[in-house]
Amino acid sequence: MSDEQLRNTDLVQDREVAALDEDKLAHEHIADQLEQLVTTVPTPTNIALYGPWGSGKSGIANLLASRLRGRSGYNFVRFDAFKYAENPLRRNFISAVAGGLGIKDSAFHADLYTGRSSAAFSLSRRDVWRLIGLFVGMFLLVCATALVIPLAAALFSSGPVLTEFLHRAPDALRTGVAPAALLTALIVLVNRTFTVERKTDAVSSDEQFEQLFIDLIKKSGTERLVVFVDELDRCAPGNVVAALNALRTFLGVKKCVFVVAADQQVLEEALTKASEQATPADARNPYYSSGSGYLDKVFQYQVSVPPLLSQRVSHFAAALVRGRPGVWAEVDVDVVISILVPSHITSPRRVKALLNTFVLTFRLARQRRAEGLLDCDLSARADEIARLVCLRVEFPLFARDLLLDHALPDHVLALMNDPEADLGPYVSEDIREIASKYAKRQAPLDRLLADTDGEEGVGDDTAGGRSESAAGPVQARHGRQLLDYLERTRSVPSPGRDLLFLQNSGSVFGLPAALAETIEKHAQNGALAQFRATVEPLDAADRRAVLELLTQQARTELGVAAANVATAVLLLFTDTDADTGLGAGADAAVEALAPVLARNNDVLRAEVLPGAWRLALASSRPAARRLRATVVQHPTFRTQAENTAWLLRDTDPALDADTAHIRDLACHHLLSHQALVLTAVMKGLEPSTAERLATTLAPSLGKQLRKALEDHGAAQAALPVTGAPVVAGVPVPAPQAAAPAVYDPAPTLAALAELLGHWAGQAPAAAQRLTAAILDADHAKGRDIVEAHLAGSGRSATPPSPDASWTARHKALSSPGRGGSARSTRACPWRN
Repeated sequence: MSDEQLRNTDLVQDREVAALDEDKLAHEHIADQLEQLVTTVPTPTNIALYGPWGSGKSGIANLLASRLRGRSGYNFVRFDAFKYAENPLRRNFISAVAGGLGIKDSAFHADLYTGRSSAAFSLSRRDVWRLIGLFVGMFLLVCATALVIPLAAALFSSGPVLTEFLHRAPDALRTGVAPAALLTALIVLVNRTFTVERKTDAVSSDEQFEQLFIDLIKKSGTERLVVFVDELDRCAPGNVVAALNALRTFLGVKKCVFVVAADQQVLEEALTKASEQATPADARNPYYSSGSGYLDKVFQYQVSVPPLLSQRVSHFAAALVRGRPGVWAEVDVDVVISILVPSHITSPRRVKALLNTFVLTFRLARQRRAEGLLDCDLSARADEIARLVCLRVEFPLFARDLLLDHALPDHVLALMNDPEADLGPYVSEDIREIASKYAKRQAPLDRLLADTDGEEGVGDDTAGGRSESAAGPVQARHGRQLLDYLERTRSVPSPGRDLLFLQNSGSVFGLPAALAETIEKHAQNGALAQFRATVEPLDAADRRAVLELLTQQARTELGVAAANVATAVLLLFTDTDADTGLGAGADAAVEALAPVLARNNDVLRAEVLPGAWRLALASSRPAARRLRATVVQHPTFRTQAENTAWLLRDTDPALDADTAHIRDLACHHLLSHQALVLTAVMKGLEPSTAERLATTLAPSLGKQLRKALEDHGAAQAALPVTGAPVVAGVPVPAPQAAAPAVYDPAPTLAALAELLGHWAGQAPAAAQRLTAAILDADHAKGRDIVEAHLAGSGRSATPPSPDASWTARHKALSSPGRGGSARSTRACPWRN
């Protein structure tokens, strides 16, 4: 057998005690007490055995049965009330008791449901004479018919008729006896002349059931029958009352002792609710207005199973598993039990459920580790697993919220001690609100099964919409148990995400567990420097795995954590070369980030804009197109020419995203001291892209360049020009006027001249559009650039293929009187 296979010895059998050597809770004393009662009290007697769910009542029944088995004249029968709760209980009860006594008579089984029908043959003296008369009549009729044949034969014979007839008649008479008897029997059968039918209906009344049970006791020959009624408290409240009322039919039968095992509180609440309208309230004697009064009338003796001390429960749990092989041999039993079994547990059945759930969870984790889905020492983390199992079994709704933040227990403890406690910058408001409700015992921890009626003042936030008066105390008590448990296990680490999902995040995406956890932590906390340092040494395949990990994380995180993860995704794209294959996960990433980006503009920081742009270019999803437009409109492009420069490396998608905004950005930076930053990128554009950009920029660039030149010229003209004053025969320099805050377009003109020269050889169409923009500035400096370019290129007097608008514009701009000069006119080789 493989070490990974489940062993029988790993699990604790959740069944009642069958023999004395299995009793670990000293229930033999209760069984002794019951044995003395059922053997000494007069019959009929009814005994109540009270104990909460899972307290061992069924095991006590087995111990009692083993004691009575050797007594002569005693019989023990067990009846499961829960099993037959929805069926005709009294019929099932009689059938079950008969089966327990070994009686197979159909009167106590099948006939209980269908009744009986019988037919008897009755023949009186008068009926005998009637039968004889009927036979004689039939015989004479047959003989008369039979004599017709010999008479006819005698008439046609040659001899005397009488002689022939008398000779043939005896044979005819002898042959008539049998038909006469047959006809007689047929008539009797058809008419059922001598048959008497008897029909017995199935029993239905209380008296009939009681009498049938008395008949069963007599038929069994028992001297004393002990009937143990079990599982009554597992029935629905309405069925509890119905079962008690049905069993009441048999409780007064002699030679019978009934032992009814149930949770006293369950019985009392069911009976109290059922008798609210039937029993008037008695303020002087409230006891008789409750279910307790009803139970005292039914049960002459009441025995209670004492609850277990918490220390006794822990000792019981440890005794069940100590020394077992398998899982329990790998862990510290005492430590695991102290964490696994909370102090409020008093039910042995609940203890067994916790023990078995721990084993199954531990073994599943071991199997996941063997398959590479977990990467940890499970024995060293047995305390975490024990805490997780307890939370899942005892507080299932709290365990569900652990999926939102595995550190929720720590948050609850912090807020319990200080409602204003600082949970750290990375805990969202949603998580804080959830933790606060648990700390204040305002959040439900499980679904209530109690059926309570709605009352005035019902709160919508009560469990299942039940009345606040009923659900409130239960919820508050359950909340107190949770806080006590969290406080008691404060030193135990909160279950890690890998244990919650029984899988490392890294295993899903092919990353080492420690690396994946570190990346998740840095991304969630917004620690970008640490995130960048962690990712930097990874190769292309690992970076693709990181992208998948972060994309999934972005889908599940909330609030600030979600924004931090989104920023980490963009940083990953910023720091990763385009040829590493991240684009394969771009569609999933952009869809995961879209909701976060729509809610939080701070995610698009300047340092991750290149990554956001690269992500948007790698996907064709509608969300990617929206992301491109968002990136293009980021304010950092207005202030940083370098950012606009790398944006223009992808001119076509940038123009597609927002043509007007790209035009304004490019013109803004071209008319600045950073013009060379942009033109350096524009030189590297493909001819078609360069032409598209030049066409987009030309109208606006020409106008803005003209205005810049005019503003600078006006500022220069406004400067005062005066001779130096003379003081005592010594010239005194005049104070210099402050330089006007007007941009000098010289850097722009130099950058455009260089770009024009480059485009003339690489993208002639773009050069033509740029020349038009420069000439649109209508300034001698611009015309000088064009003339110098044309002179340096050695162009002929006729341009390659100027369009009509360019020719007309050039004619007007090159004539004197428009700010030009005779030199500029002569230098233009293709003027008309």
